[in-house]
Amino acid sequence: MTETLLLCLDVNDRVVSGNPAARRWCQAALHAGSSWWLSCPAYAAAALQDAVNSARCGVGGNVMVHQVDPARHWTFSVTPAPGGGVILEGHDVTALQQSQDQVSWWEACFEHLPVAVTFYDTAGCQLFGNVAYRELVGTLAPLQDVLAADADESQVAAPLQVDAGSTVCVRRGASDQHLSLQSCPVERHGIWTGDLVMIRDITSHRGLERRLTYQATHDELTGLLNRSALETNPVTRASPRLNTMIFIDLDDFKKVNDTWGHAAGDSVLQAVACRLRRWQEAGEFTVRWGGDEFVALIGATTSKQAQRRAEVLLSALQQPVQIGTQTVSVTACIGVVRTDAPLQRRVTDLIARADTAMYAAKRSGKNTVQVELPLQSPADDSHAGR
Repeated sequence: MTETLLLCLDVNDRVVSGNPAARRWCQAALHAGSSWWLSCPAYAAAALQDAVNSARCGVGGNVMVHQVDPARHWTFSVTPAPGGGVILEGHDVTALQQSQDQVSWWEACFEHLPVAVTFYDTAGCQLFGNVAYRELVGTLAPLQDVLAADADESQVAAPLQVDAGSTVCVRRGASDQHLSLQSCPVERHGIWTGDLVMIRDITSHRGLERRLTYQATHDELTGLLNRSALETNPVTRASPRLNTMIFIDLDDFKKVNDTWGHAAGDSVLQAVACRLRRWQEAGEFTVRWGGDEFVALIGATTSKQAQRRAEVLLSALQQPVQIGTQTVSVTACIGVVRTDAPLQRRVTDLIARADTAMYAAKRSGKNTVQVELPLQSPADDSHAGR
């Protein structure tokens, strides 16, 4: 606590009385009956003179004075006294002013940071939001009013509940905005005074993540899942009803490329993918395995049902494909493997068995379906030409 400076002047600005703090503050000796202005520090004289004159007119007020060297800050309350005198009550507010200057300095720093920053006190009241924050949310609104209730990765009911790193989804019209939130406690002299919350708009980053994930799991030409997605994605093995692997290989596809060109071949592959999508049922997966090979993971209660599903697909693939003015016809060989055992962590074994059944269909004359045959010797398992 700083001392209170008390000083009483008469109508002629002579000192009536002053406490020890007032005597220490004055630059010259302070005696009763002496002129105040001979003792008043020069840096305070002008400001205090105006305040004293106003008080004599019946208008009291407060005034701040600043000492340059050493740097000190004083605030004076000047009030009228009986008989035309005035009472000056002064306080050394240097520590308070320095604290406020420090706060103002930090606010100025935060104000123009490229990251949205907002500050909440211990009661959860918002005290500050910088330019980036106001631009991000459109106004200086409390964070809990800005965040959507349907946060996709963490529910944020109040700003003080924000974890060290949280991601929330905010619905803005017809689009989603993804925000990354980081909160850190603010302490002063070891006492928690509130929380600083930093917010980044990561919508474009999330969009890039989705595109990269899509590219990593989907075939660019057909839009079907790719080989990696079937082999490694646990979603493809989540349903116990997915117990049948179908391997499709187009017959003599090289002739399509050689006759009509690779653009026409691409159009045929896209048409095949479209027919696969129409053929598959809900919860099933179709994959472009590579080149002119496709794989489907479906559900079938019996081997006969699996064969009938494959024959329906074969019939759909036989339909001509119109490419400009040209009509292109393709056929396929399909290998079918059904298992009653749960799918393992990887499905490559089941795919290999379906691939073997498909080659058996090739050897039998193409454009046909072959359900898995009994195990053959390695000499009989050689691949026929496509």
